[in-house]
Amino acid sequence: MASLTDSEIRRFVNVPGGGLDFGHVREDDAATLGVKGGPIRLQQGIPGSKGFGNLHVESYPDRMRQLQSLGYASCAAFVLAVGANYQRIGEGGGSGKLALIYQNCGHDLQIIVRYNDAGFWGVTTGLPYRVARCKILLEVSRTGGSEPTPKPAVASRFATLSLPRKSTLGGSGS
Repeated sequence: MASLTDSEIRRFVNVPGGGLDFGHVREDDAATLGVKGGPIRLQQGIPGSKGFGNLHVESYPDRMRQLQSLGYASCAAFVLAVGANYQRIGEGGGSGKLALIYQNCGHDLQIIVRYNDAGFWGVTTGLPYRVARCKILLEVSRTGGSEPTPKPAVASRFATLSLPRKSTLGGSGS
């Protein structure tokens, strides 16, 4: 593949159906996390392991097959589903990165985004995990069209449960 120009790398991918915004990191979510809110946008990016954006995701045939098996015809369709419907925000695995997580099709579908000084959250990658592999920072409920105040994530009751110690034979006679 020929080298991409800076202009080609930074070019935005259109949302299926038109427009540039694949969703928004809402101001109330952002304020809770101490970051800036803003639109989520997908750039063409750079393919490969050190890349980002649309070309990065599409450079992995196995990932694209998995996305397609989940009903997403393209990277853009996947990013739109997650960006417009995220239910949790987690650590994104690097400075300034967030994982936006949408539970669908029995998977924790994720896009990793990073804030760009131009005023948008740029998509680094997309990951169709079965279970989110990151620390959850914020739970967002979006049922019935209502938009309740986001709440910081708390450890689930299962995270604090402990199993009783295994009893040993001949101990106390019980």
